[in-house]
Amino acid sequence: MSFISDKLNYYEKENKEGAAVKNKMISRFTFDIETIMMTMNKRIFGQDKAMNAIENMLKLIKADIADHERPLYIGLFLGPTGVGKTEIVRLLAEAIYGDRDKFCRIDMNTLASEHYSAALTGAPPGYVGSKEETTLFDKSLIEGTFSKPGIVLFDEVEKANEAVILTLLNIFDNGRLKITSGNTELNFRNSIVIMTSNIGAKEILNQSDQEGKSFNEDQTKKIIQEKLEEQFAPEFINRIDDVITFNWLGEHSVKLIIDQRLDHLRKKLQIHNRSVQLSDAAKNLIIEKGYDIKYGARSLKRAFRKFVEIPVADMLLRKSDSVDSLVFYGDISTDERAITFREVRENQ
Repeated sequence: MSFISDKLNYYEKENKEGAAVKNKMISRFTFDIETIMMTMNKRIFGQDKAMNAIENMLKLIKADIADHERPLYIGLFLGPTGVGKTEIVRLLAEAIYGDRDKFCRIDMNTLASEHYSAALTGAPPGYVGSKEETTLFDKSLIEGTFSKPGIVLFDEVEKANEAVILTLLNIFDNGRLKITSGNTELNFRNSIVIMTSNIGAKEILNQSDQEGKSFNEDQTKKIIQEKLEEQFAPEFINRIDDVITFNWLGEHSVKLIIDQRLDHLRKKLQIHNRSVQLSDAAKNLIIEKGYDIKYGARSLKRAFRKFVEIPVADMLLRKSDSVDSLVFYGDISTDERAITFREVRENQ
């Protein structure tokens, strides 16, 4: 009887598993949301709101329930320079395609003049270049594939000419753009469209300095909304799915960025059988000399290059008789103005 019971249990389990497979949603998109978010959270710090928006966007796309007559997603990322707005797009491309550069990037500051707006849509018939249908857009990167969305970045969108903004409005409205010659059409309906801008960043920072306190979320939203309405027409703003204001980098995020740069440098040093470590005092010096709230992580990277990468490169280029694994250990100098390095045995 036990044999029969085991058989019945087996078939019951098989039926349940078969039903579960049938009920499981099958998406045409092959990316894994959990993997993407895990990668991003390891590389972007202090931007929880942006991370939540990206995760929700990926869920909508994966479920394939977004409006099929416009781009899959239209986001506007606001905030100061060096806080991760563009880096998120690179990481998204890396996670989906395995290549950080696998997206179509349009630098809108190059389209500030009406004269250059044709670079986006192609030269009109009869003008030089009209037959070639030359445009800044990369069709393959925009349209992606059946299983992977295309990714488009409009960087510093506030600097674009009004004619360019009208072109974007047409893309946002129906997900298509016909090149001026009329022979080619670009399809954005399988595209993730992200715009970046520094709109309102200066005003928010100035107000914070004047009031001598940290950023107030309600006041920040008010400033952002006012600056957006000054810059763009209501019909443009209404077609954006998410307007996300990135946070200024705090002390905790800054320390995480330094650790991230150190890990990156260690990977490069492995080929030389070397590694690198910094004392807490050395890390604090980089923060003191390199962090500027106005310039974010970019100023910090410049300080890391000056105080760490250049001295380490100098040590690598010196002849060393040791073939053992060594660590370049950096500590603050006696005058507290630089970081001095010395070689130590690993695990010493």
